[in-house]
Amino acid sequence: MITEVVRGGIYYADYGAGDRTVLVVSWDAINHGMRSPIICQVTKTERERNLPTFVAIPAGEAGLEYDSYVLCHELLTLDLEDFRREVGMLSVPRLLEVEVALRRALDTP
Repeated sequence: MITEVVRGGIYYADYGAGDRTVLVVSWDAINHGMRSPIICQVTKTERERNLPTFVAIPAGEAGLEYDSYVLCHELLTLDLEDFRREVGMLSVPRLLEVEVALRRALDTP
């Protein structure tokens, strides 16, 4: 079990149907103080997406084995106990792309 998660970290977490890849997007004060991080789902399923609410991550970046996609329209809150292991960390430029896609998904300026 992981005892701490950080914003920009990619992890395996168990929420329902086994371990899935997730990206922590919440403020570290929430992650540490409330221990209920907000995450985006990460998938390796490639498909045509109509809205710009995802960010592509090439294989090898942030510890990911496959080309993957951060689904910024798929937000969840998990308990810290749901996290299994760390995969890697997004680079600052890639995290900025995620922030833009989150603003689109949430329709915020």
